[in-house]
Amino acid sequence: MMQADDRVSRQAFLDAVAAGKVGSDDTMRWYRQLLGQFWQWADREYPESQLTRAAFNGFIAHLKREERSMATVRGYAVVLRRYGRWLVEEGLADKDPARNVAYPPKVRRVPKGVTPADFEKLLGQAQQQRDRVLLLLLWETGARADELIGLTWQAVDLDKRRAWVTGKGSKDRPVFLCVDGAAALRDYRPTIPHNAADRVLWALDGTPLTYWGMYLAVKRIGNKAGVERCNPHAFRHGFGRRLSKNGCPTLVLQDLMGHASPDVTRLYTFLDEEDLAQLHERYAGGE
Repeated sequence: MMQADDRVSRQAFLDAVAAGKVGSDDTMRWYRQLLGQFWQWADREYPESQLTRAAFNGFIAHLKREERSMATVRGYAVVLRRYGRWLVEEGLADKDPARNVAYPPKVRRVPKGVTPADFEKLLGQAQQQRDRVLLLLLWETGARADELIGLTWQAVDLDKRRAWVTGKGSKDRPVFLCVDGAAALRDYRPTIPHNAADRVLWALDGTPLTYWGMYLAVKRIGNKAGVERCNPHAFRHGFGRRLSKNGCPTLVLQDLMGHASPDVTRLYTFLDEEDLAQLHERYAGGE
C-alpha cells in the first residue's frame, strides 16, 4: 500500500470536507474531534503505518473494547469510511484502508433536550438582559445555534413575532416568537447596535456573538441553574420533543425545524417509556 505524507493528507481531507456541501461549522467540529482522536491513537499504536487497514480496524476494535456505545462507534465508522474513500480518490492510497470497517447497527434514540422545568430554572438565573434574550430565542424558535448567530435585525419582524433564518444548504425559513420572546427582543434592541444589517445577538463585551461565546454563555447559566444537559443544541432537541408531545403534526414540525427529511423529524415523535406511562395514565385511568 502507498504511504502518503499523512500530516499533509490530514489537513487536506479536512479542507475537502469544509469545501463540500456538508461543511457546516458543526460538521467540521465533529470531523476534527473524531479524526483527531483516531490520528492520536494511530500515531501511538501504528507509528509507521497509520493509513493501513490494520490501523483503521484496530481503532474500531479499541472503541469497542472501551465499551463505547454503538451510536458512538457508528459515528467514528462513518467518518473513517469517508476518509478512506478520499485517500483512494486523491491517489494517496492504493486501496481503501477503511473498506472493512463495518457500520454498527443504527440505534434508535430519543433526543434529550431542555425540558420546561429546566427552562424555568435557566430563565431564573439569566441576570443579564442579553442572557434572557438568548434563552428565549433558543427556547421559542427551535433554531440552530448558527442560524441565530447569523440573524440580523432586517430579518426580524417584532410586530408579527417572526424572523427569517438561513439554515443548512443556505435555505431561508421563518421561525416564530412567543409573546415573551418578542417583548424581550424589543427591550433589548435599544441597548445594542440595531441597524438593519447588525446582528441581533451580541457578546457581553460588545462584539457580535460567536458559536463558542453562545455555548459558554448557555453552559454558564446551566451550571448556575443546576441543569446538567445544557447547550445550544439541547434547546433544539427540547423544542422538537415539546412540540411533538403537544400534538404538533410531523410535517409541520419538519418545516418549523428546517429538516430536509421527515425521517429526521420522526426522531422527536418517538415515545419513550415515560411517555407511554403518562399516556396510559390518561387513557386507562391508571387502573
